Amino acid sequence: MSGVQWCDLCKVHLSSKALLDIHNNGRRHSKKAMERDALLSLAARSIFISGLNPEIALTETEISDALSCFGKVEKVHLDIKGGKYAIVEFDQEFSASRAISEDKVRIGLQFVPARPRKMNFDQCMTKSKICVIDTNKLISELNDLPTFAEQVDTLLELYCLSDAEVAERTDCIQMLTVALGEYFSSNVHVQIFGSSSTSLGTKGSDIDASLFFNVPLTEAHSAGDLARNKYILLTCDITALRGRRICAEEYARLTEADRVRLLNKIVNDIRKRGTAFVTNQYPILDARCPLVRLTVNRKFTVDLSVDNYLGYAKSNWLRSIVHCDSSQLIRKFVVSFRFWAHTNELLKEDEKQRSHFNAYILNQLCITYLQLHNYLPPLRRAEKEVVVNGWRIDFTVDHVDLSNLTLEKLFKDALEWSHNVSMLVSEKYISAMRRQMMFALSRMKINPDSFLAVLQETSSTDVGTKSFLGFFHFGFAI
Repeated sequence: MSGVQWCDLCKVHLSSKALLDIHNNGRRHSKKAMERDALLSLAARSIFISGLNPEIALTETEISDALSCFGKVEKVHLDIKGGKYAIVEFDQEFSASRAISEDKVRIGLQFVPARPRKMNFDQCMTKSKICVIDTNKLISELNDLPTFAEQVDTLLELYCLSDAEVAERTDCIQMLTVALGEYFSSNVHVQIFGSSSTSLGTKGSDIDASLFFNVPLTEAHSAGDLARNKYILLTCDITALRGRRICAEEYARLTEADRVRLLNKIVNDIRKRGTAFVTNQYPILDARCPLVRLTVNRKFTVDLSVDNYLGYAKSNWLRSIVHCDSSQLIRKFVVSFRFWAHTNELLKEDEKQRSHFNAYILNQLCITYLQLHNYLPPLRRAEKEVVVNGWRIDFTVDHVDLSNLTLEKLFKDALEWSHNVSMLVSEKYISAMRRQMMFALSRMKINPDSFLAVLQETSSTDVGTKSFLGFFHFGFAI
């Protein structure tokens, strides 16, 4: 992405310095700049008061009267729920500066700190933080339930995506399909894969999706002399693509990286025109499968790849495995193991470190374990071979009956390091997982009918809520 410019205010990438200058002079950027300046001016004449005693009843009028000694108070925003803080807006910046210089201000019988008011303009980051799963809250919910099975059932309800949330994600992707249909031929569509499609998705997780035509791009034949080449597609005015839509044969002529560059250009135009509520889009070209990352409806982070038949097939296989047992034991097993990994900080938390476990590795560990113990058969191919992009993706999954098994009986045996599915996981995290499993197994022997015993360190015979240690001593092949 050399030469690419970033507008931090609008959260968009521009392909050159010249385009950035044009963008900065545009009406939308200018309007946002005015809004930002107004908010910064408001922050400069405001103060943030914290440490109020919630047991002492205070009104906004009382706070205004107490601080009027520094200047005219225009408005007071009092914490309605807790009564622990307030934001005070003066009519002059000088008044706020005087109050802050005092360090502590008197309100009734209380002396509380006065600090500058801060504004956070990174809305996408704020939304992302809201979506982080609160493991402490989840575990406190499980703590009131008496048995292992009840705790895991409640975990699935609170930790995993509901049918309504999955439907909302599907509607979001359908909206993208409609918007992209203005630039591509009528046979284009966006399809969800990954955890959102396998019934293993967790609340706040990203959406994996891919752009497909009616045929794989590797099988798209030449469109003849009239087909546009790479230079025309990547440099033409975006309105030309709406006038003459891109067909599969033209798109197939581009490299994987150029397909994503063009897709990013199109998504940027969708954002400008407002045909879909898209923000914060940018291409990731150095990924194993290049993609465009974008935020839709300020709620969902979508990783949009192109012609990703392998990822789609793997998700279909995983979904078939999860649903091949009507008792839902496989789903409960996989989700509970993943939650344990989450509480023990074994899952990947950022993109700077790539030595963590990830959800796909953990899913494969669970399936491999079930196969090693003959609860699931090995991968079976379908009668008709299907090969896409050099990968054979056909499979068949038969129904299995695991109703005679109990979930807690699956958590046993030793960890083996003999498979390359987690070859990128560092020795540090392999050792951490092994150690946590041993601790959890010993706790399960003391309290075998409690999933919380698996998650937490106990004090005496009761299950406490102080720390999150080990889990199952698995017979997995990593």
